[in-house]
Amino acid sequence: AGRAGEYYVIPGYAKRSPLVWHLFGSRLATGITNYTGVVTQMPPKYPLSDEEKLLFIEWIDLGARWNVFPAEDENSKSIQK
Repeated sequence: AGRAGEYYVIPGYAKRSPLVWHLFGSRLATGITNYTGVVTQMPPKYPLSDEEKLLFIEWIDLGARWNVFPAEDENSKSIQK
């Protein structure tokens, strides 16, 4: 999260996600988020390729899940044996 109540990723809505705005260097939607930060191109020196940007867009539009695999613990090891 950014400032209090601000989120960089809005799962399912890439155009509403400030992370994507920063990748493109401009707001892609207005009036939908309470993000108040300045939108600048990121990374500034070496922008991502179109293909890399598309990966972020697809990930966010698909729900932005990042913890899809359960953590391995002693119980899961014994179950798998």
